[in-house]
Amino acid sequence: MLMKPMTIEVPTCIRTLRLKVKTESYPWLNSAAVEVNQVWNWANATSAKATRPFAGAAKWLTGFDLDKLSAAARMRCINFRPR
Repeated sequence: MLMKPMTIEVPTCIRTLRLKVKTESYPWLNSAAVEVNQVWNWANATSAKATRPFAGAAKWLTGFDLDKLSAAARMRCINFRPR
């Protein structure tokens, strides 16, 4: 008797929130979006560079690795300074 592989179906649920933003918040939100985009691009480039090193073995960077590498850059963020 052949056993069929067990498959589990996971239901997906997506919820969309609609929020009103005050117009005086637009400049801060735009500058925060630019900072987040720059960090995202840096993390993507750094991870890609680590998977194709010039010398040595390739390494997949984890969130912990990126956190250590980006520790000094946090002080340069205008909108998200550590408290």
